[in-house]
Amino acid sequence: LQDEGYVMLTLPESIHQHILTKLTVSAVWFAVTLLAVILASLISIADIHTISNFFEGLADLLREVFHLRPADFTNITVICLELLVFAFVSCCVTCLQFYAALAIGHSAASHKLAWSVAAYLIISFVMQLVSGIGMIFLGEVHLPSWNLNLDIYAGIHLGLWLMIILVAVYGVIFYPLTVYFMKHRLNLE
Repeated sequence: LQDEGYVMLTLPESIHQHILTKLTVSAVWFAVTLLAVILASLISIADIHTISNFFEGLADLLREVFHLRPADFTNITVICLELLVFAFVSCCVTCLQFYAALAIGHSAASHKLAWSVAAYLIISFVMQLVSGIGMIFLGEVHLPSWNLNLDIYAGIHLGLWLMIILVAVYGVIFYPLTVYFMKHRLNLE
């Protein structure tokens, strides 16, 4: 939004397309960065003994997985997919949080970067406050109807989907906030 802001906003795209493009590129960069960190970590600890132990452990894990009942194997596969969905949604919401703070900060007349940092800190504080109050509320609610007899997999699935939904709610808040400030309040001077 600084020097490149003029160029970016002269492209024949809507604000929604700009934001969605940035989210897609950012999610890809998060994934590439994660792979680079994993590869760098493996290279930094690489010696023959560690590598052989890693592959032996991986082989043991695969033997255990394939000896599971089909229902367990399906549940583990679905949990892995849910974790990927959660990671993707979290990456997008994190980028939206940064972008919302930048859009808010760049609506100021001067000291745009300082206002962006302040907006980010305020947004983070409010998110932590709301999350903390929500956790306290959920911890204090003792409804007999909530006595769900779930097996371990159902509990994990329910917990993961609740986390995905809660993170997505933050995204639903950040997206219109970003669009509003980009359309109506952005000051690129």
